Amino acid sequence: MKKLTFLALFALVCRPISGSRIPSISKLSLDEKIGQLITIATVSSPERNRAFMKSSPYQLDPLYAEMMIKKYSIGGIIFMGAGVPEEQYNITKYFQSISRYPLMIGLGC
Repeated sequence: MKKLTFLALFALVCRPISGSRIPSISKLSLDEKIGQLITIATVSSPERNRAFMKSSPYQLDPLYAEMMIKKYSIGGIIFMGAGVPEEQYNITKYFQSISRYPLMIGLGC
């Protein structure tokens, strides 16, 4: 019974969304397919995370994330450092609006 319930939920979650921006994989260029495999880290508030950004070996600036979304059609963002839910919501909404395809969003705790 649990297996059947899981499969039913999985089917509902995975069904195509009408009017979505998700093309079939065969319609993506090779560069877009590669870009979709990439997830980058960023912060939702550079002012709140100055020390964290300086100590991190990664490029965490939201402007860098914006460039990667526009230029390489990356597949996801993971937020690092301190953040406020409203800031993360707003920047996620912005990133989704500039992305050609829906982004997978993660949160590093």
